[in-house]
Amino acid sequence: MLRLRLLGEMTARYGDRPLAMPSSERARALIGWLALHPGLHPRSTVAARLWPDSPAAGARASLRTAVWAVRQSWGPAAAGLVTTRQEIGLPAAGVWVDALHDTGAEYDGELLPGIGDDWAEQARRDYHDRLRGWLTRLAERPDGDTVRYARRLTRLDPLDESAHRLLLEKLVEAGDAAGATRAAREFTERLRAELGVRPSPPTRAVHARLAGPVAAPERPALFGRAEPVRRLTDLWRAAAAGAGQVVVLTGEAGIGKTSLLAEAVRRAERAGARTAVGAGSDVVGETPYGVWLDLARALVATAARPPASAAWPVELNRLAPQLGARLGRPGDPPAVRAPELERLRVFEAMLRLVEWSCADRPALLAMDDAHRADRPSLRLMAHIGRRVGRLPILLVLTRRDQPPRPELDAVLGDLAGRRVPVTELTIGPISDAEVAALAARLVHDETSVRQVVAAAEGNPLLAVESARVLSSGGAGPPPNLRHAIRATAGLLPPAAQSLVRLLATAGRPLSSAELDRLGVDDVGAAEQSAGAAGLLVRREGRLGFRHELLREAVYADLPGPERLHERVAAALDPADHAGIARHLDRAGRRTEAARSWAAAAAFARTVGALSEAAAFLERALALTPGDGRLWLEAEEIWAWLNRRTEMEAAWSRALSHLDRADLPRAWCRRGRQLRTVVCHPEESRRAYLAARDASPGGADAETLIGLAWGEAVAGDPAAAESLLAEAESRPEPLPAEAAEDIVEIRMQGRIRQGRFADAVALARRTGPVTTPGRAYAVWVNAACALCCLGDYDGALELADRAVAATEPIPPLLISCLAGRAHILARLGRHAEAAATAQRERDLADRLDLPALAAVAAHDAGLVALAGGDPAEAARLLGAALDAGAAVSRPTAGLHRAEALARLGDPEAATAALRSALLEPVSRADQPWALVPRVAWVQALIARARGDEPLARRRLAESAAGWRSMPAGASAEGYTAALLDLGRPPVAGLVEPRRELERIEEELRCPASP
Repeated sequence: MLRLRLLGEMTARYGDRPLAMPSSERARALIGWLALHPGLHPRSTVAARLWPDSPAAGARASLRTAVWAVRQSWGPAAAGLVTTRQEIGLPAAGVWVDALHDTGAEYDGELLPGIGDDWAEQARRDYHDRLRGWLTRLAERPDGDTVRYARRLTRLDPLDESAHRLLLEKLVEAGDAAGATRAAREFTERLRAELGVRPSPPTRAVHARLAGPVAAPERPALFGRAEPVRRLTDLWRAAAAGAGQVVVLTGEAGIGKTSLLAEAVRRAERAGARTAVGAGSDVVGETPYGVWLDLARALVATAARPPASAAWPVELNRLAPQLGARLGRPGDPPAVRAPELERLRVFEAMLRLVEWSCADRPALLAMDDAHRADRPSLRLMAHIGRRVGRLPILLVLTRRDQPPRPELDAVLGDLAGRRVPVTELTIGPISDAEVAALAARLVHDETSVRQVVAAAEGNPLLAVESARVLSSGGAGPPPNLRHAIRATAGLLPPAAQSLVRLLATAGRPLSSAELDRLGVDDVGAAEQSAGAAGLLVRREGRLGFRHELLREAVYADLPGPERLHERVAAALDPADHAGIARHLDRAGRRTEAARSWAAAAAFARTVGALSEAAAFLERALALTPGDGRLWLEAEEIWAWLNRRTEMEAAWSRALSHLDRADLPRAWCRRGRQLRTVVCHPEESRRAYLAARDASPGGADAETLIGLAWGEAVAGDPAAAESLLAEAESRPEPLPAEAAEDIVEIRMQGRIRQGRFADAVALARRTGPVTTPGRAYAVWVNAACALCCLGDYDGALELADRAVAATEPIPPLLISCLAGRAHILARLGRHAEAAATAQRERDLADRLDLPALAAVAAHDAGLVALAGGDPAEAARLLGAALDAGAAVSRPTAGLHRAEALARLGDPEAATAALRSALLEPVSRADQPWALVPRVAWVQALIARARGDEPLARRRLAESAAGWRSMPAGASAEGYTAALLDLGRPPVAGLVEPRRELERIEEELRCPASP
């Protein structure tokens, strides 16, 4: 079917194939008119519409020319354009047109852009009216994303007051009162700026309801906090103006940090900001990123949907499937094998969400009880916090002053060291007069007030709870908070007491669905009673304790809570594997707890939280130490953590507990780990051989493919081909991943044999690959192979394919950009090479990975050297070497010495040369190439000193060394760099032919005077 888009940009597709649009404006107008009027029409009618000022004969001739232009652009697909001697048209059954078939809910843009005919203007007016009707109906539906459609309606006509009022109504219904307040303010300013008028009375009435007391949430009064409130307000205003910063509220438990935070959130919401609050929980074994999961839920609840082209929303589904779905992107994110890549994708998706959330209004993000946050949440906070300074965001943290949390201190120190504005406000006790004023809200005789003042010692929480006890008939203030809470809880109805105990056991606020599963009689009335007593409160749709100290006090008084833990485990969200495991463990349900700990480890693995996955598996194995499959999982986690001792210990335990029938798969799995995680070809080969020997029926296809990899990269490539052929001959069909694996292994075997052209041919015959990681391996290796053949234009084409395929995976994209930059430099396209290298560096900086940043600096240094900027090259290469970049250090040192020599600094160049010669040398450094490289650098240093005879002798020595080698890049050097440095060696290719050309060019250059 022919698919035509006329909105925003005119495009055409025939099936899955894009079609070029004609360059002629009249040909495009013909397509547009026929698309909007499907069916056959007299030629004379169409010609008169499109060429109304031309004579009939001239108009028909112009129509024939336009039809020819369409056929030239569309080729065989133009068969869908039906023409006879008398008629022309697009049959309705064979064409899909967005402006006729879509509701317009997903697409912005003008209809028929660039076509100014009268009929086109009328078509735009008609479409505008249809779109308005569609959007109004969608926005008024009782279900669906009504806010998004209401926003589209206001964009369609920004001055339409009825559309504006509908948007406000939908925002309030969605719980985004702050968004409604901001939208009202912006609309009022727009009317004043563009029309010089005020909103109409009906619109002003809606605005008044937003600003009135009904919209203001009830909140406790703050006593003695005027100065910190003023400071917070000033910091918020600065952040909202674009000077984002971090604020830390520090103080003892119960001192009022959470109340101050709530006041800051309230004021920001009244100003129209987007707000989100997450809270740390120091329960053992919390789900990774628990705090950010709370923040993400709050942000996606009010954020607009990102463009359909945005890839990051679906990545949020790694944390919880409802996050991406709320932004219009349900489904599973693309699979990746490496946990570090999974972690980086979570980090990037959350950073994108934060950036998107403050794109339309300032935002206040808060991490309450940050001292209790899980470690992955703190690492993610550091990643996002480093970007706060350039965003309209105030990031507020609350923490207790004791006991210290070194991880949190390290994050704050890192942010301050990176010049992110960090302000710490110490919240101390309030004065006796302020305690008295606080107590007087609950007790009304002076004796009770004095008792509260004496007992509270300036702590607002203790003051409130002491006053509650006295107001309910207590003889005197309790000796401590635990006694106060015991007294308050003891007065509750039985159902409310049950609810309070269960929430204390849960350790975190619960959703409405979880509350329903607790089995509390009349949970609504119980919540109301406990809320009236000041114990419980709802925040972000979840019910929990007003303060963590209250929860701790209730839990400490529970006699034998095992049964309560079992009830909570049954009520929790099934996706909260760690929470369920923790409660089952405390309930004494060891087997079920072990299964849940294992599920929690699997989830942690999928989001790159490897340390947490290891801890969860240790808990599972402590409960079921004889589970061999769990020991296998632990072995893989330790492998990813590069903990070989623990990895081998887990493997030994797995072998001792697995059934004999499970051993072939276990050995095969170990072979893949040693192949992909550890990259040890010999050990991997031994594991695959053990899998073959343990299998009664001989090696299966996966084992044969694994053995073939070891032979291809470190053994006999001919044997690899034989093994692959055997795997392909098996009767069972190979999965797509295995088939792609075979292609990659064959390429590696050809490259190792120096058969670069054959490797490229294999890549080109490969169909669409299933994952970005596989695309990276195939296309970057093929691009490198073409570089070895000197075909840089072909290499650039394949590098561009690799870049396009790895856009969703930034760490892989970085390596593809490196390859592209070096290929462009070899082609002499130095400005493009420098721009690509800068993009590589920017991406590495965004990922906060020092190792990648160091390699990116090295790559940019080589590009700068090739582009004639030795000063920048020397700076970048020096920085890369100082940072320990995973590159050939001797070669990088020689390049730096070359840059310094070209700068005319022979002494610094000599020192750099000496340092390079002291570096250890491995296969990846391609030692056979170092001698001619050293002679080359010595020649440049001699020239810098004015010793031309010595310079020419050294150039001759270098040339002799290069002539003794084959003209092209060596297969041995390629494979050594790939295995030892872990990336295809575009930057490290040794090309004697190219080196000789450089020497000849240097010899032609006159010596400097």
